[in-house]
Amino acid sequence: MIEKKQKPSVGVQALQRKYSKGREPAKRLENAALVQKRSEEEIRRNREEVPAGVRVPRESKAPEAHVGRWLTWLERVLEDGSPHSKVDAFRRMLRMRFVIGEDSVPDQYWAHQQEIAVQQGYGEQSLSDAQKREIVGAIREDQQQSLDQWFDYLRSSDSMWCPTWLKVWVFGEMVRLRFDERKREFVKRSAGTTDPFIELNREALATFVGGVQRDVEGNEKAGRNHLSTVSFGKEYLAALNTVEVESDLRITEGRWVTYPQGSDPDPLVASLTGQNTGWCTAARGTAGMQLGGGDFHIYYTYPTHTASEATKPRVAIRMEDGHIAEMRGIGHDQNLDAYIHDVAQEKLTEFPDGDHYLQRTEDMRYLTEIHRRHSSGAVLSAEDVRFLYEVDRPIES
Repeated sequence: MIEKKQKPSVGVQALQRKYSKGREPAKRLENAALVQKRSEEEIRRNREEVPAGVRVPRESKAPEAHVGRWLTWLERVLEDGSPHSKVDAFRRMLRMRFVIGEDSVPDQYWAHQQEIAVQQGYGEQSLSDAQKREIVGAIREDQQQSLDQWFDYLRSSDSMWCPTWLKVWVFGEMVRLRFDERKREFVKRSAGTTDPFIELNREALATFVGGVQRDVEGNEKAGRNHLSTVSFGKEYLAALNTVEVESDLRITEGRWVTYPQGSDPDPLVASLTGQNTGWCTAARGTAGMQLGGGDFHIYYTYPTHTASEATKPRVAIRMEDGHIAEMRGIGHDQNLDAYIHDVAQEKLTEFPDGDHYLQRTEDMRYLTEIHRRHSSGAVLSAEDVRFLYEVDRPIES
């Protein structure tokens, strides 16, 4: 008697349908199933690095069959007890596929860094090749770290609630996104994106993805098409905002913590992980580079009235060569939120250049605004001219 082939679960069918639709099913499937497109040289090098017996499934002409094979293979790789050789090989493949290349940082990024230097009062500065290599190294390390956070979580026992088909969907959607600070939403990544991958918040992910699982598995007919209708970016952001609301920003009691220059960046990074501050310091490569230049001060508040420990980052002050390099908050565009200004002002009085930093920051912002309006053809006001000619006081820079 021939055994009847078992029908895939509704979740697997939903994944198959999502990545077999459209004009380019193979391409969509490769991205979703995390298959790396490589040059001949990369393929040769990767084969040399991967231990014998560790191979990913070959692509099938039938997308549905390929998804099935990937899920079977991933079940073994994502297990906590999977051999390190297999896990490391898969991790390398993910990094090759998604982490920005050493020569892929766009010119716009360097131009933006110059704009930031001008706004902060450092004037126009050109970076040497060595400085650029250091920055690119930090960018790549930050992306690897943020990618690994998702990978490690999705293969840990903490995510046992999430079936493999759903993990594939989560990872495949996550790697396509970056957070736009100005729009305050997730937008599509590009090949030249320098941002780390979006921050992992386990509570928000479980809330949102748990709902997706119920919607898919709760209705066999509608569930098969559900993944094609869900916007991961919008729904995950909504879940993050819900979690954030639970932290009361009106609470300003807390503590300052100083991370000394040259210290291990891991404690600093750990304190920011999952906090959704938007600060680049949450990535290890950047944190290490910043601690190399000076101390780093963070003010943490109690997230709720019943919390026993102050763990909510609210203000960050980065030092460089003994001077304040920048101050960041968790408000819009990383400005200070409405409740924390007095705490930050009091801290600044401890630094010799605290008052100068505030005035310099304000002057540089005003100069940038004048330049923007003048470039667009707008007529400068009398106040603008008085400021530019330093009639009332010198411009702090």
